[in-house]
Amino acid sequence: MRKAVHRFVIYLFVFLQVSMLLGCGSGQKYGPMITPTLTLTLSPTSTLTPTSTPTPEIIATNTPEPTISAEKQEYISNMISIFETWGDALRELSKLLEDVSGDANLFFEEEWNEKFTKMLNKIEDANQMVDELNPPEGYEEGHAILLDIKESAAKSVELLGVGIDEFNPDKLGQINGYIDQTNHDVARLKDWIEDEFGSEAVESVD
Repeated sequence: MRKAVHRFVIYLFVFLQVSMLLGCGSGQKYGPMITPTLTLTLSPTSTLTPTSTPTPEIIATNTPEPTISAEKQEYISNMISIFETWGDALRELSKLLEDVSGDANLFFEEEWNEKFTKMLNKIEDANQMVDELNPPEGYEEGHAILLDIKESAAKSVELLGVGIDEFNPDKLGQINGYIDQTNHDVARLKDWIEDEFGSEAVESVD
């Protein structure tokens, strides 16, 4: 389960980076964290005859994985899928915008517009997945933040599509405010993950 949490945080971080529409995020996979537990057994004796002190016994054990219900595991898995879809689409949008900034003629090509529209639709599909999620008991706070992220990201994408379609720089300029809000909400979600799963779950991307 901890691997799933790490994957979720990594996709969260990637989404945060590429939501700036300036470049591509990247993530690393991290294995489960192992916390050694040291038990020191000292048995010195106090006699007139000097005796050697036994070597301390060191016992290392793995921290047991918390028991997570199947419902919560499914919810986390769905969140990972959503952030993966968001991240993939935003990375592609970023690349398309970078390409057209270097060659404005691409904007009038059918292939570029088809790819652009496809990515906008992909984000809308991910947003629909958020609406269909039912948070298990105890996850309501995190889910509410996820809904806030969806709303801010959806508005950013909407303004991006309309702004480019209408050649409207004012609408494109409004995107920054929604991106800032998205970043703020992503930070809130990371805080919730840390409270729920521990600081080791988010240290991978800090």
